[in-house]
Formats: sequence, structure tokens, C-alpha cells
Amino acid sequence: MPIPISPTPGFNPSDNNDLYFADWVVLPSVYNLTYSQGNDSPADINAVIGIKNFIADESFNYDSYRIKCETNFSNDIFAIVSGTVADTGENGLLLSEANLNTILNINFNGLGLLDVGDYSLTVIYKAYGLSGETEVYLEEKTVSVNLTVVSEDTAYVTPVNTYFQYSEGGYGIETIVVSAEGDFEIKVPSQFTLTAEGLTLDNVYLTTKTYVGSGSMEISVSVLNLLLFQNSITFNSCSISSNGNISNFYFIRNQEESDQPMVVFPEALEFDVFEGSSVIDPKDLFILTQEDFTVDVFIGWAYSSVIQGNGPQEIQVGIVSASNFSVGSYEGYITVSSGGDSLQVPIVVNVLPFFNTTFSESLNFTLDDHYVTVNSVEPNSIVNVVMSMKIYNYASSSYVDKIYKGSVPVFGGEAKFYPGTIIETAIKKLNAPADYLEGSISDLEGVFPVYKPAKVSISLEEMNIDTEEVINSGTVNNVLWLKGVTPEGFSSEGILEVTDVSERVTINSIATVSFAKLPGVYQIKTLVNDEEESIEYYNASDEYVFTLLKNFNSYAQGDVIEIIIMTELGNYTKKFIVFPDSKNSNLIAWSNEYGCLKIFEFTGDYTLKDELDFISNTSFKNNVQFSENLEILKNNILTINTGYVLSTGYEIISSLMYAKKVWKLYQGSSKVLLLNSTTTELENKSSDQELFYYDVEFKINADYVFQVFKF
Repeated sequence: MPIPISPTPGFNPSDNNDLYFADWVVLPSVYNLTYSQGNDSPADINAVIGIKNFIADESFNYDSYRIKCETNFSNDIFAIVSGTVADTGENGLLLSEANLNTILNINFNGLGLLDVGDYSLTVIYKAYGLSGETEVYLEEKTVSVNLTVVSEDTAYVTPVNTYFQYSEGGYGIETIVVSAEGDFEIKVPSQFTLTAEGLTLDNVYLTTKTYVGSGSMEISVSVLNLLLFQNSITFNSCSISSNGNISNFYFIRNQEESDQPMVVFPEALEFDVFEGSSVIDPKDLFILTQEDFTVDVFIGWAYSSVIQGNGPQEIQVGIVSASNFSVGSYEGYITVSSGGDSLQVPIVVNVLPFFNTTFSESLNFTLDDHYVTVNSVEPNSIVNVVMSMKIYNYASSSYVDKIYKGSVPVFGGEAKFYPGTIIETAIKKLNAPADYLEGSISDLEGVFPVYKPAKVSISLEEMNIDTEEVINSGTVNNVLWLKGVTPEGFSSEGILEVTDVSERVTINSIATVSFAKLPGVYQIKTLVNDEEESIEYYNASDEYVFTLLKNFNSYAQGDVIEIIIMTELGNYTKKFIVFPDSKNSNLIAWSNEYGCLKIFEFTGDYTLKDELDFISNTSFKNNVQFSENLEILKNNILTINTGYVLSTGYEIISSLMYAKKVWKLYQGSSKVLLLNSTTTELENKSSDQELFYYDVEFKINADYVFQVFKF
């Protein structure tokens, strides 16, 4: 997606308002310096603010523009000592035709106080639009000064890149400067000769030479073998070592013919960056020319380390920051001009998401395989995760706050985090039907709110393990989660049922249908034998999970009752077929996979069995063995038959077997009996292929040892 260049230069938003384009630059944007402890501070450096056609834009109704300056480093080390921007105080520099090119000097103070290491100074120029007394921030440019402080016994060479100009059949003699406190060794390719007082040729190998010396000195470098240098690679690596420390420098060959055209490579630059990243490594751009060159940057989000240069040179082109970019691809270009030649170098920035998620912004399920993938180019980092969870409490009918903190290592450029299992554990469990249903369930009918989905926000922060520097960060806010695995058809119906097949009921049955509802109006229609019996409207003010309770005591054997739930997600239909009632009627309820109450009537026979476990002690008296019971444990076992059910009802009974909370309900009473399902296998027994029945075994959790159970 190209960034448009304004026909009327100024601060104009692009089509998608991702960036502001401004026809102004800071030249250059990056300075790289080396300082050895004990030496004099480097000379002042000048940051030139190049402002081209910086005029008011009528669409914004700005009368004028103003530039202000900030720095992130203590003035004990760095000081902005002169320049019109720095001298104007809080008001900044008011732009006019007289100051469209402004020089800012950055001075270095007290560098000897710094420890060995790398230091960075950031100078930020901020642009503001003025309309009368109103000042509006528009955009900013950044100058980076990268300072490397080395110890007195570390040798280094300046400049890092030395260029050899070809002229009249040969190459001229160039000069390098060695800064060293003690002995050093220099290794160069064999086609070069180094000359200096106190510098000695130590060894000559097939492809390299080694020189030794001591202390700082100025060295003359000449090309000994013209043919070897011409036929070698363009960039020859050299090194200097002292006290076990090695640093590199380079000798670069110029073009041989003065009339050869300028060459720039690579021909295009492409950056893959992550959204929000503030640290983006620049890329090298090699400019091969014998003449002076200039680099023009026409896009506000890119910079060049060199704007004007001479001869062949390696420069760096980079992206200021990804913080102003949204996910997508951006295109622009810089222009390199030399000796009448002008080449455009396209720049493409692919902004990738810092993280991806597999879950939606709507309702998600905790046991689905949902995860967060954090993308990283940092080789030594971890991702710190903070999950802020609002969990619904049945007892108080309100949210409680929970926090989860953890760290995920980065492997192969990514870190994966699975939030669902943590949320599943945190969600409150249904302890009893009375948690949200008061009174006798057999006397209740209608729609009842069960619980609200968990609201989860996830904060992600990538951190360098060694430096503990935060590299990138992102958040996912207020994602809704429900218990369990996504049921089939949920996305179009919102129903929280393990199956949508027809169910068998009798006039003594109570049926349940649970569903999730977003805020808004929904309706429930009841049909009896294909004729409309009723239609009711409900209004949900918040996200909720509801359970519909339906009694069948007003219907007759053979009736087909059809419940249609109509929500914004779609329509769900559930049919109930009224079977003949039986002499036995036991309502069994359980908390299903979605944390909702499910009720099914067992109409078959049942048996109660007491299993006794004896804990005894054996002893001998007069050589006679005695045995005494110390404790008797009683297990109350209930085996109950479902009665005839439809052959498609297996999923309902299977859901009951997996339930952790099971209750027997009593008609006309709020009393419940807590059961544990102990059935290890489910075998259908049938005399008719259309109807099955099952035996299900439970352990009764008695209130006391000799409790009498009534069914």
C-alpha cells in the first residue's frame, strides 16, 4: 500500500490515517561513535533539520508550524548546547522562510565517567500546528546517537570503512588511525601494504599479512597488487586485536572506470517488522560511484544514515518505528543521485501482528484448542503473560476478580500460550440446583439465568532475558469464555446442549434446554402437535447463559411438543415426545459440560444395595485367634433403570456418566440427594430397535451412616 506524497507539502493524513506524511527530514538520523576511556571527548556533532516547503495546510486550518526538541539522556553526559531549536525554550522554534534549515549541535560532557558498554541518546523533534493560541501535536522525527565506550586497553581503527579511489591506472594511498594503549596486531589481505613508524610486518601468509605495533598511530595503506585487488571481492575484511579483544574494519574497492554508471544494491529493501515494535534493525545499502552522491528520503517513516557522501560507500537505511503502523504492507522509496544518474530504491515494510489468536471476539469455549501465538525475532526472550479474569460467582450473582501470571519461552520465533485450560479451572462450579433455582424445581417453569461468561483480558509483554528490556507488548481485552467444548451448531444457534435429537418425556418429566444469549430481545415459541400454543418474549440486558425449564403435566400421551428458541444467532428447535407414564418416576439432575443443569426422568425399576467394608483386628489369647471389627464402612449403591428411551438418547445418558455433580430431585420439594455416578460401562438393553433402556449405577452420598432413603 503506497504512502501518498502530498501535492501540497505539509502534514497530511494518508487515506487510512495510519501515518502522517510530512515533507521534512532530520539529516542524518543515526550517528555511530566510539570513545576509548581516558581520551578526549569526540567533537561536537551537528544534526541538520532539513525542512522543505514547510507550509500551512489549509485543510487543517493551521496558521503556522512549530518544532520542539526533547532528549532522553542526562545532560551530565550529553548536552544540546546550541542551535535555534534548543535555544527557544518551551515554545520551540517557530518556522519561517528564514530558518527552514536549522543546525543543532550535540556536545559530549564527562564521557570518562561512563563504564564500558553501549549507550544511546535519542533526540526527538516534535512538530505542532498552530491555530491562534491552539497548539496541536502532529508528528515527530528522531535522531539516534549510538556511542560505544571501550576500555583503554582495547584497540580500534577509524574510520571503520576506508575507500580506495581508482584513478589513472592505480589506487591512491589512504590513511587509517589506530587508537591503542598497548600492543596490538593488525591482520589485512595480502594485496595491501601498511606503513607507519613503529609498525612491523610480522608474518606473510598466502592470503593475509600480519602487522604488530604499540600505541596509537596513523598508518598509510596502499594497494600492493592491483590485479589481486581488482579480482577480489569488493569488500575485504580486516581486523585489529589487543588483549584478546578483536574489532573489524574494511577496505573497499572503488570502480575502475570513471565513466561507469552508479550502482546501488540491493535494488530494493524489504523490512518485516512486528506491530508496535520500537526497535527495528536497519539494512545495508551499498552505493558504488566515483563521485559525490546524495540520498533523498521521500517518506516520513524511513531514514538514511548518510544524506551526502563521496565515492563508494556503505550506508544504512532503516524504519523509524513501527508504533505508528497498523498491520499491512507499506511502500515508498528513496532516491540516490550521483554524476547525473538517479536511482529509486523501493522500500517495502511488512507490518506483521505482534500476536495472533485463534479465538473470536464473541463467545469462546475453554476446552477448545484455542491459543495465543506471539511472533518474535528476538533470539533470547520470554513472553510474560498476565490474565485478568472476571469469574461469575453463582452464590453472590456477581463477578469476582482473579489474576494469572506466567511466562512462556520463545522457540523458533514464536511463543504459544493456551488460556482455555486456565480459565476452565478458574470458572466456578455449580454446587447445587439451588445455586440459581429457588424452591421446588417441579413447581418452576420458564427461563432462568444461570451464569455470565468469564470476561478475560490478556496482557502480553516480550522481554529480553539478559537485559530485561521490554521489546514489544500487546493486549486482548474482554474476551468472553464459556465452559466446555463448542457444541455442534452453536455458531448458528447458541445452544448449549450435547445433542439436538428428540427426547422422551412423560407427564411427570421436567426438561431443560440451555443456551447462550448476547444482549437483546429473544423469543420462545411452543408448538403442540404442529399448532402454536404460546410465544413469549424476553430481553437480555447482558451476556448470559440461560436454562429453559419445561413441565409436561398438562399434556397427553402421544403429544409432540416443539420448543423453538429464536435469538440473533439463529433458531433452535427441540422436540419432546410424551410417553406413557410409569409407576416409577425419578428425576435425576446433573451439571453438564457447560456448567448448566440437565434433568432427565428415569422411569424404570431401581434397586438399593448396602455394601459394607469391615476394618478388623486379629489377635491371639491363650493360643486362640480372636477377630474384632474396629470400624464398619457403609456404601449406599443405587442402580436405576432409565426406562424406555429413544435410540438417539445415548448422548444424554453418556453426559450423565461424565458428570461430577449429580442429584436426585423430589417432586414438590427443594430437597435433593447428592449422587456420584459410578457406572464404568453403558450397555443398551432393548426388545425393540427403536427403544433402548440402560442401567446406571450411583453411589449415594448420605448425610449420616444409617440414613434411610426414600424414592
